Amino acid sequence: RQAVTRDLHPVDAERYEVVEVEHEYRTRIPEPRVTSGWLLYTQRVDLVLRSRATGQVSILDHKKSYVLTSKTLDCYILDAQFLGLWMIGRRKFGRVFDGVYLNRIQMKSQGSRFDRVKVPFSPTVNFPEYIRQAEARLREWADVPAELRPAAYGEACYGRFGKCPFF
Repeated sequence: RQAVTRDLHPVDAERYEVVEVEHEYRTRIPEPRVTSGWLLYTQRVDLVLRSRATGQVSILDHKKSYVLTSKTLDCYILDAQFLGLWMIGRRKFGRVFDGVYLNRIQMKSQGSRFDRVKVPFSPTVNFPEYIRQAEARLREWADVPAELRPAAYGEACYGRFGKCPFF
């Protein structure tokens, strides 16, 4: 926490208290199709801040980008990671939860730039149902060899971290 507080912009350090850094949160999703009756959902959160003025709590995720435009924000609105952050924030912090923010770090040879923007909540997405459906597919195909399972092919097979294992 001390390192993150030290590295925050001086104005941020005055306005925000660091609650958690790289903390794993856990929540249960009801699921009658499994023996326990629920699924465990976990996610590691980069940073949680509390406003010293209002007590509101914000979840922040850090992403590097070559440019800072609306496109580098919009792609996260329906991203499963950010939908999960919204679910965790609402469940963990309740009424004091302010939202999910993206710390965008622009990396260029001329130097870096930083901004922080709120990722809009998508009320049309039922994220717990998305997780239930994904888990159901995993259970359905658990006994089938990997090479015989259906796959979703697309540009995600070769992303910024290189080729996926099935490339």
